[in-house]
Amino acid sequence: DISISGAKGLLMNITGPSDMTMDEIDEASSFIKEEVHPEAEIFWGVVFDDTMEDEIQVTVIATGIDNMPLDKVARIRDVTPEEAQEGWTVRVNGQGLDTPTFQRKGKDPLVDEIEEKEVRKRSRMSRDFYMDDLDYPTFLRMKAD
Repeated sequence: DISISGAKGLLMNITGPSDMTMDEIDEASSFIKEEVHPEAEIFWGVVFDDTMEDEIQVTVIATGIDNMPLDKVARIRDVTPEEAQEGWTVRVNGQGLDTPTFQRKGKDPLVDEIEEKEVRKRSRMSRDFYMDDLDYPTFLRMKAD
């Protein structure tokens, strides 16, 4: 267990039977409030559970605890990168990225002249079609549809 002395943030839940009184709830919460920082932000709630019979359980999550001993701090496990799987290309520091993607993938970026003219023609046709629509207010275009 870790001391919550000086904690600046607190989430507290008090669980007990349905016949638990407000005095019992106040006594449990007062005990916790004495341990934390005087200006701590405290959020708390109560859960009634008749299976608790004559017991009261207090669950506390505290934040902003200063000077916590290092042996109580959770250790982060060392994560070492795995070897690359077969079929994957590994690039170190962006090597090989100066070539455009379409060339690295082996696709030819040049478009046939006929296709390019067709794309331009369709683009111009659709632009002209929609420009005609702009001559009419929206509400009239909506009625026409």
